Amino acid sequence: MKKACHLKSLSLYMVCLVLFVAHFAWAEESIKIAFNSGVTGFFAKETQSLQQGIEMAQEEIKANGGIKIGNKKYLFDIITTDNESNPTKAAKLAMESIVKGRVLAILAPTESRQAIAVAQITNGFRIPIVSAGAASPKITANKPYSFCLSASTSLQARTIVRFSEEEWQATRAAVLYEETNFYGKELAESFKSQFDGEHGKGAVVAFESFRRGDKDFTQQLQRILTAKPDFVYNPTGGNYTSLIVEQALELGLKVPFTGADFWMGSGITDTCGDKCKGFHCTLTFLGDDAKGKGAEFVAAYKKKYGKIPEEPAALAYDAVMLLKQGFEQMPALGGNLLADRKLLRNRLAQIRNFEGVAGKVSYNQSGEPELCVKVIRIEGGGAFSTYKEYCP
Repeated sequence: MKKACHLKSLSLYMVCLVLFVAHFAWAEESIKIAFNSGVTGFFAKETQSLQQGIEMAQEEIKANGGIKIGNKKYLFDIITTDNESNPTKAAKLAMESIVKGRVLAILAPTESRQAIAVAQITNGFRIPIVSAGAASPKITANKPYSFCLSASTSLQARTIVRFSEEEWQATRAAVLYEETNFYGKELAESFKSQFDGEHGKGAVVAFESFRRGDKDFTQQLQRILTAKPDFVYNPTGGNYTSLIVEQALELGLKVPFTGADFWMGSGITDTCGDKCKGFHCTLTFLGDDAKGKGAEFVAAYKKKYGKIPEEPAALAYDAVMLLKQGFEQMPALGGNLLADRKLLRNRLAQIRNFEGVAGKVSYNQSGEPELCVKVIRIEGGGAFSTYKEYCP
């Protein structure tokens, strides 16, 4: 009996030992990546879309046998942390991921304020970050370890300047933006600087703002009407644009409106209807008319989630695949975190014409992406289409 108990104990010990060894062997075959995201808070809905894109990339990598680095294969172990859509919390989590989590890279927040806070930490510690959705040039300026996949605010603004010249021969523009929205304010200021630079100081004939929660825009719109612009640049969420357009029409302001990428996904066609038909905004990815790899992604996403993916899902998928390509260009993982992080950063910086589902991307010396920007037209019945595309 004692011998039998001893054998059982020994067998249990061996099973535990095998499981223990297997656990750490698996850890060695995994690449730890942190996803610093707003699971809760203001950007929770967008984060869900990002998570779905990440999940699709991970499943594809696993199905294809992993990531080959030298003679070994790995899988990504992506650890999601919730920054609660707060920049201070995002910076704190980035520090924890670097020091305690010992990650090799970070998928940065989709909102620019959080991403800037994270970039300040990660560049100090020399660890690469890739942001799927954040678009402020401040994320990458003088921060060689930062990479973005979304069209920057300056690139989006430049695209609308060029489009307005071609479409309406515009020389006079008005701007109406939410001053308490960091992203919208940066878009507005960048547009004003570039439009005035192109057509002379004062070409932006009205530069108006409002605060979050405002519902009456008649004073700002009256000043815009008096200034007689050729069009209005309105880089705000679609919920505001719907109210603004309705009040503009009541005042007799019937010039075209243009916007930025966060018109999409904000229900603008539901609330604005045909009043916004024919208006335009900038975007990196539109699932409705995606082609090539983008169309394949849309089909797979629709099969899995039962809907057409929005831009955040596509860019999050591309962010994971960009990291994959960077890792696969490394000769090996040496086991030294600092050295491996630096080598990964160098490989990412050397990538040219990365072919993502949202299009091709290269990086200039500042880390800002060089990519094509779509001008999207709002059609009748809540549909969108790619009206024009501007490439570097």
